Amino acid sequence: MTRDNSNEGGARGGSLLSEREVARQLNISEVTLQMWRYQGKGPPFVRLLRMIRYRPADLEAWLLVQEVFPARSTGAPAPLASRAGSKGAGRDRARAAS
Repeated sequence: MTRDNSNEGGARGGSLLSEREVARQLNISEVTLQMWRYQGKGPPFVRLLRMIRYRPADLEAWLLVQEVFPARSTGAPAPLASRAGSKGAGRDRARAAS
């Protein structure tokens, strides 16, 4: 699978990636990429007649937007008040009372 190096990128020029290449880069199936496109979830694409192509810069920008940074954990246990409000806490108290 080689890159399409023709100047089909319009004014921006450069090489365009095929559906297969993008799916491989993202480690997903082509069908998943097609569904994302249909649902408006996936990276921006270019439609050239019946061909779908992706600009490398658009793919990189889309990936940056998808980046998630997990919340930092302090390692401290949750306060007792929040644990008491959890499911099952009332059951435990009812068992202790009986």
